[in-house]
Amino acid sequence: MQRILSEAPLFGPYEPYVMKGWHEEGWADWVTEATGGRLTINVVAPNSAFPNAEVLTNIGKGTIEAAFTSTGYAGGVMPEAYILGGLHFAWTDAAEGYEWYYQRGGYEMAEEAWNEHNVTHIPSLEDFPLNLAVMFPCESYKDVAGRKIRVYGAQVKYIEAIGGLPVAIPYAEAYQALKLGTVEGATLGIHALEDSNLKEVVSGYVAYPSTFIVNDSVLMNMDAFQALPDDIKAIVSRDSKYYMAAATYLSRQSMKYVAGQAGVTLYSWPETEVLELRKMAEEKIWPEFAKASPRCQALLDSIKAQMREHGKL
Repeated sequence: MQRILSEAPLFGPYEPYVMKGWHEEGWADWVTEATGGRLTINVVAPNSAFPNAEVLTNIGKGTIEAAFTSTGYAGGVMPEAYILGGLHFAWTDAAEGYEWYYQRGGYEMAEEAWNEHNVTHIPSLEDFPLNLAVMFPCESYKDVAGRKIRVYGAQVKYIEAIGGLPVAIPYAEAYQALKLGTVEGATLGIHALEDSNLKEVVSGYVAYPSTFIVNDSVLMNMDAFQALPDDIKAIVSRDSKYYMAAATYLSRQSMKYVAGQAGVTLYSWPETEVLELRKMAEEKIWPEFAKASPRCQALLDSIKAQMREHGKL
């Protein structure tokens, strides 16, 4: 019997917290290993081949063959990306996202949208706390009202919905904006406490609930992918989900280490407020995404059907 996956998939040495890039560099290493070295991927730095926000256009036309990206970067060209990148207060862990993708037809719906841009994709759900780093006590979402909050992409609608004042600031400038008081909080993942040293300038982080389960994507130029040998295409398209799922939970453990070591106050909002936020998202945020196209509405309807079956709506 042909052995497709190695007996010990390559993740590298595990440490309590190191941003190893399990989902991007790690996936590239896994592809080399799983294909016996027949396919290698050279990883380049973000923004070096083209601006991150232009990822979909550049992968579609073949500027480079593939990119690991925040799905929301494609939203300006493909509005479905705002839903696929993570729907506010819908999934509560990556397992629900993977279920939707691979057992409820979500992958086929998403792939249809990507294919229209000459791209095929691999979803990469990431299960870590993603909400607010703050300079003020934040025991409730109501404490955000009237405060200036750094936002990006789809997080604008979230901060507006809870009464905050969204301020668009690039990730790389969040540290300085918080230090100078330009903003009083920032929407970003808990890893930023360590990676961007935000633990030096903020007093707390909202570790629960996560605003959404992040769904990044490996985007591949369709022509380049179809030119690969059939057995390699099968490994990449069929087996990458197993690697990504394992990487999801390894990275989550690292994020938990961050939460314990950052030296800031960790806030958990009451479960009653989580339900309020989901209802708020259902009424004020989800419809804004759904109205962009019939396919966006279909994606939302499919996720809501899953949530109903799980007793969440």
